[in-house]
Amino acid sequence: MYLGTAPTLRAAPQQNISGSNSDRVSRAPVITAKPERVTLSDGSGSTEIEWDTGNGSMGFVFVTEDGGKPVLFANGSRGNQVAPWIGKHSYVFELYGDDQRQTLLAKVTVSGSAESTSSQQTVSWQVVARWALIIGLAAVLYFAVYLSSTGPVRTTFPTEPTTSPRHAPRCTKPFAWDRRLHLRRRCHLS
Repeated sequence: MYLGTAPTLRAAPQQNISGSNSDRVSRAPVITAKPERVTLSDGSGSTEIEWDTGNGSMGFVFVTEDGGKPVLFANGSRGNQVAPWIGKHSYVFELYGDDQRQTLLAKVTVSGSAESTSSQQTVSWQVVARWALIIGLAAVLYFAVYLSSTGPVRTTFPTEPTTSPRHAPRCTKPFAWDRRLHLRRRCHLS
């Protein structure tokens, strides 16, 4: 029966495909950004940077905005970190093997762009559809009220008087009876 701990098992030599023994499996250094093309909303967006030196050695991630001065973003042999300040610029994230930026291991470029034209077209079609719906509902409401009103339905508008008050005709019979309206009028027009 064999009793071993996890560190003992990890330190055991491994045989690779070529048949030689190696103490450690080495991978290629890598740095990725998810997403590389950031869609901005309200002028900013974010991306997640993930890196791995591949061999466990210390790594340094520097970021450069539009070819400006490099700034240390993160460090460690591997890890991930969110960059929530991506704007409408181009950012180069570079993984170095030293803090003096002498040994470049990997790099990735991230760019920020305004909302895509397809989403802007979708928004504009949504606005048009919303206004068409509002206008259509207003028209239906108008016709519903118009058709539900009591009394005869008007098909024409009343005509304007053809005479003005300055040129009013004279009264021929004061206090005549108007049979059409069943009212007594002060002046009966002839």
